[in-house]
Amino acid sequence: MTSDSGEFLALVKWVGGVDDKKYTTGINVAHIKNFDEKKFLNGEEDPEKVYVVEWHDGPEPLGGWICYNARVIAISKKITVLEKKFKALDGMRSPRRVDPKLFDNDVSLKAKEPQKPEKEREAYGESSSSMLKELQKSNTESTDDGKNSKGKTELDHSERALLEMSEQIIEDTTRKMSEETLKEVEQESYEITEATSKKVSEKISVIADTETPTAEDDLIDNHDTNSSNPDLSNSDHDISGKAKSNELSTAGTSAADGKFSPKHHSSPKTKSNPEKGKMKELGLPGSGVFIPEAQFNVAERAQSATAMATSLLMSIFPRSVIANSNLRGGKSKTKNSTVQHSALDSDKITAIHDAVKKRFKHRYNESEVNRAINVKCSRVRSEEKEAKAQEGVKKPKLDGKSDVKP
Repeated sequence: MTSDSGEFLALVKWVGGVDDKKYTTGINVAHIKNFDEKKFLNGEEDPEKVYVVEWHDGPEPLGGWICYNARVIAISKKITVLEKKFKALDGMRSPRRVDPKLFDNDVSLKAKEPQKPEKEREAYGESSSSMLKELQKSNTESTDDGKNSKGKTELDHSERALLEMSEQIIEDTTRKMSEETLKEVEQESYEITEATSKKVSEKISVIADTETPTAEDDLIDNHDTNSSNPDLSNSDHDISGKAKSNELSTAGTSAADGKFSPKHHSSPKTKSNPEKGKMKELGLPGSGVFIPEAQFNVAERAQSATAMATSLLMSIFPRSVIANSNLRGGKSKTKNSTVQHSALDSDKITAIHDAVKKRFKHRYNESEVNRAINVKCSRVRSEEKEAKAQEGVKKPKLDGKSDVKP
């Protein structure tokens, strides 16, 4: 069932073809066949479901609209919301763009004029404005002189054509400059986020390699030591009072002779980094879900609720668990597969929701966060499959020769 309102726009990810795995924002949901926006917003649709999308880029061809396969990532009444979601996904945009003029019912797509236009636009706008003022002035003067003939009170055909052409050029120039400005802002924001994450990750890595672990650090149960992303390792941290007592009683034992050494904890190297091992409890007090404070700080700097949720997901769960799970568990609803995915720990998911809701009070949407978690699981699953496939291709034969051509 298609949308009756026609006001929702979609962020889609193309499946197959030259634009495979690329994204496009601003697809009218009315152009997506058999799409139910209510079920989608309530999280009842499978995130891996592939829809048939009509591509509207001009007048309808004689044979009908050309259709392509795509997955719907998100829908909204505002194109700016979809642009933020695309930015959070860190994907590649399809070079094909949707013409904003094709949106009949979307009032929110009308972009606001920039308060301080570029010099180029100012110069052109001034020349166009002066030309229009001259035309209007000449018409007004002729009217004031009492010459109210039809040819004097109205702009003639050539003047009207010139006026319409000038307005169209201004509109096209404004739209083009707005798109270029948006791209520059997105690129700068992405580079800043990447640089910040890299610095934090490098700091964590250096601390882990150089500092002597304390008794408190040994209590952290890291379940993702074999993860492919050591900078933001996925781990479940449960601190037990009994284990802490045992560790403190044996922490001073020498590895060489097994004797107790009371000077172990007075090492100046251990005390040189008091922030090492700081943990952050997610959600409400008493949730029991902990992650390193540095990883939480990175997630908290996310620009959207969905981006923060997926960052916390990667910090809490091991990558192997994410690849074999989804939000509620079960088999794929769109593929003929017998693979049974496990459900993610509900307590940890609740902690993620509470943390995101606290950070984004007015922009938090439970169904969107759930959908983002499912999409992230699907994406990690695909990356793991591709990695295994590449390992199989590069694996050397028994005779010592590789299948890969030089």
